[in-house]
Amino acid sequence: MLSYKTFRASAITALLKGTLVSAAVGYPEFTGETRCDGLIRPTWSNCDTIAQGLQGTLSAGPGFLAGTVISQGNCQLRFVACDPEAQQFETEASTVRSLMSIVKDTCGVAKAGGAYRQGQACVVVETPTNTFSKRRIVKSSVERGVEERGVEERGVEERKRQEESSQEEKRQCNPPPNPCFTYTELTFIANVRGDPIKVCENVLPDGASCTQTRAHTTTENLEVGVEFEGGIADVVKVGASFTQVSGTSSTETLATQITVKCPGSQGYVVWYPLFEQSTGRCGKGSTGSCAGACYQETEETCTMKRPIVSGLGQLTGEYDVQCI
Repeated sequence: MLSYKTFRASAITALLKGTLVSAAVGYPEFTGETRCDGLIRPTWSNCDTIAQGLQGTLSAGPGFLAGTVISQGNCQLRFVACDPEAQQFETEASTVRSLMSIVKDTCGVAKAGGAYRQGQACVVVETPTNTFSKRRIVKSSVERGVEERGVEERGVEERKRQEESSQEEKRQCNPPPNPCFTYTELTFIANVRGDPIKVCENVLPDGASCTQTRAHTTTENLEVGVEFEGGIADVVKVGASFTQVSGTSSTETLATQITVKCPGSQGYVVWYPLFEQSTGRCGKGSTGSCAGACYQETEETCTMKRPIVSGLGQLTGEYDVQCI
């Protein structure tokens, strides 16, 4: 049976305080942007039931995250205002259903919940007990290096830029000869599972535990065409939504007392490293402009994964059992 309710912003805040909240991912900021959280794992068959039962119109706003909440089993839909200044508005159920499909197609492949933005509205797919966090995203060290400078230093740099710009107008521009790159993020997934790592190499019978301890290092990975190698990685890191909890590599000591539960069978104890993953469009041009723009000539889809690093109070991986 569907649980169908409409909440004001204050009611939603109270609801979030009483539930388990995953690591901060942040709501989408732009139309067409999707953000997913691999620690939020809705049962998508329950979500399909919600989608099929949508009728009439759904209301969102006024105010940030105010809107309609619908629950079914291990899935919860929130149709809310993502614009803090949004007034109350109505959207056809068929449109919300289509936006849910986008979240499913994008986040469901990682068995994750997520949020998609269209205009001032966000469609959020989560679970009743594990909801999207609305905490502020702390950016990666690459971005923080620019943002954390003092006002005085920024003022000096601004004056320097103005002087350089004035001098540039007095001479002919000679663009740098090296290739330039661009990156436009389309989807960001936090806490996505990587490939399983065997904690114990041997197969264990039902009821047994793994007593082995081993170290494993997980490194960042960029999936992109050969012609983009040698310069695009740094551009992706700056243009993506990576936070300070992910890094170039992470080393973990794997040790657990988890018990193999494979009735009548046997299995492996495994560990899944967790990543932040950004997927978008990588562009390349033969040269850039003097002002720093890149005249893009080729473009293709690319994906970068960065491991969650230890020592920052974040979940870096998950143990599990694979029965065979």
